[in-house]
Amino acid sequence: MYLMKNLYLSLIALLCSFSSFATVGPISGALAVCQGVSTALTDATTGGTWSSSNPAIATVGSTGVVTGVFTGSSSVGTATISYMVGVAYSTVVVTVNPYPTAILGTLALCVGYTTALTDATAGGTWSNYFSGDATIDPSLGIVTGLAAGTLGITYTQPTGCFVTAVVTVNAAPAPISGSLSTCVGASTALTDATPFGVWSSSNPAIGSVSTTGVVTGVSVGVAHINYVLGTGCMVAATVSVNPSPTPILGTLSACDGQATFLSDLTPGGTWSSSNPIIYNISPVTGIGTGISSGTAVVSYSIGSAACSAIAVVTINPLPGPILGTLTLCAGSSTTLTDSYPGGTWTSLTTVVSPTGVVTGATPGVDIITYTSAAGCTVTTVVTVNPIPPAITGATSVCVGATTTLTDAAVGGIWSSGNTSIAIVGISTGIVTGITAGITAITYTLATGCATTTTVAVITCTCSGTPAGGIAVASDTAHCYGYPTTFSLSGGVMISSAFSFQWQTSPDGTTWTDLAGATTATYTYLAPVSQYYQCVVTCVASGLTASSSPVHVTITNVIGSHNVISTPDTACNAAHFYISTCGLSSAYNVTTYFGDGLSSNVPLTATSLCHADVYHSYASAGTYFVKQVLFNGTTPLDSITFSYEYLYCHTLPLKFYFDANSNCAFDAGEVYNTLPVSVEVDSNGTAIDTLTATSGLYCKALGPVGTVYGFTVLPLPGSLVVS
Repeated sequence: MYLMKNLYLSLIALLCSFSSFATVGPISGALAVCQGVSTALTDATTGGTWSSSNPAIATVGSTGVVTGVFTGSSSVGTATISYMVGVAYSTVVVTVNPYPTAILGTLALCVGYTTALTDATAGGTWSNYFSGDATIDPSLGIVTGLAAGTLGITYTQPTGCFVTAVVTVNAAPAPISGSLSTCVGASTALTDATPFGVWSSSNPAIGSVSTTGVVTGVSVGVAHINYVLGTGCMVAATVSVNPSPTPILGTLSACDGQATFLSDLTPGGTWSSSNPIIYNISPVTGIGTGISSGTAVVSYSIGSAACSAIAVVTINPLPGPILGTLTLCAGSSTTLTDSYPGGTWTSLTTVVSPTGVVTGATPGVDIITYTSAAGCTVTTVVTVNPIPPAITGATSVCVGATTTLTDAAVGGIWSSGNTSIAIVGISTGIVTGITAGITAITYTLATGCATTTTVAVITCTCSGTPAGGIAVASDTAHCYGYPTTFSLSGGVMISSAFSFQWQTSPDGTTWTDLAGATTATYTYLAPVSQYYQCVVTCVASGLTASSSPVHVTITNVIGSHNVISTPDTACNAAHFYISTCGLSSAYNVTTYFGDGLSSNVPLTATSLCHADVYHSYASAGTYFVKQVLFNGTTPLDSITFSYEYLYCHTLPLKFYFDANSNCAFDAGEVYNTLPVSVEVDSNGTAIDTLTATSGLYCKALGPVGTVYGFTVLPLPGSLVVS
């Protein structure tokens, strides 16, 4: 045993002595490597072999290539690498360093945006190794997209070990185009040149957006409208939603030439018309006028965004002028027409049918209105003339004899329907029998209105006692100064075979011949009330017969009186009117006004005697007035009445369009020329409605100092009392 031990030691000593004869050069190469990465070591001495003291950390190949083992954190550390030639060797320590952990963060971003990358392994440096499409902060890891493309981002530790990530920079959409202002309830269309994006609103309660980019104003404010691509890249625009006016109020249908008034509850706006040649509107007042038929869009705009409320105004055409005969007689008809179809006819007093046939009911003038289906009207005035009263006088006459017909209406002409039977004097009414027969005798006024009677022409003979007949008076009671025409009826023959004598009697018993009254028809100015009869004599036999009498009453009194209260320019003076039942140039009236004053004025004698008496009272009050009628200096009649005088003025009212609402008639403003209905009220209670054109006179009563207030009603056109 001892011998073997000495032999082993001798062998070792021998080997040591041999190694002292060989040398190995130093190992060169990188002495640090990352897990899974290789590095080549070399040695100038050839023929040696390589080995690792810790193959779990690093392995070494026969050529000296050292590879860091990558099996997790357990493979990080150091290993001694040896290079041995014979018994000589050289060693180095190689360090295997760990990789950083995986890069964290969003690996896609948009041009112009940033993304922050991180790594759990501290102390590294960031870099971009692919292109210039982005920049990265080397210490913070913040990537900024510059242009669309793909980036290689590296995170490197001081040991040189690094980790990489691919970052994609996506292109942003094109800028949003379109109007960035709209109104509540209105819309604006936005577009983007980049397709396939999705629209959204940051505040749909202010502005909502459709899938096609149409933004609708919901409420006043601002909303951010986004356009997002599938990559998440987006572009935004701020849309302002401005307030809109309330709906337009007023009449939206009018006629040619008619004014309308539009309004809006939102103040401060401006009015405009899309078609001023159809409907022209004041930009300030909202007063518009129909110019021609058609439609126009009226806008009421407020604010710099010109938010508008709109309404369509329809201007309807006026019917054509009314055509036809505009004068007719009472009881007759005339047909009126209008070229505009489908309208309706109306009138104030006459009767008008749906087809425009006007029938005169009573004499006078009437306004006929033709109204289209749209409510537009045209009017004309129809005059209804009176028919003459019935013809009076004998309606039979003998051949060769005459009879006088009369009519109370003056100025007419007479005509015969058959002049071979009877002729009539054109102005006298004297009918002359020609041959036996019956003919119509017509009395026609200048208006063309006529009345007709029939006259029988007979062959007359006389023998024995004639028929006295019945005395007829044209008027049995009338005022003094008017003539009465007497005639005979009841079968009395009028011919040269008979003579006639009219008589008068104060009592119907004692009769006196009336000088010159020797015709069957006689006109007489009766001075007093009395009886009249006619004595008829048969010339051949000499026998006579008296007609039945007729009594005629003649009146010489005050016929009527009244106080005229119609407003006029003499409103501040009492106006008394008096007329008589009598006709005399000597009539006059004395008026005692009840305030100690009186006046005498002559009566004007025309168709009746009358006078207008004016008197100015010094103060308001009730006065007892007496008027006495005189014929010359002889009193005939009197009346007494009370009169309440209120201090009175006539207030002229005119209507005009107050364009600037300052309650003053300024230059450029015009008076209204269309009919206006004005409601008259007392303490808010309607008592009457007046219709006038341009203006009217209003009579204001009350004691001195009474103050009157006028309230302008909300009528079309903002009518103002001036």
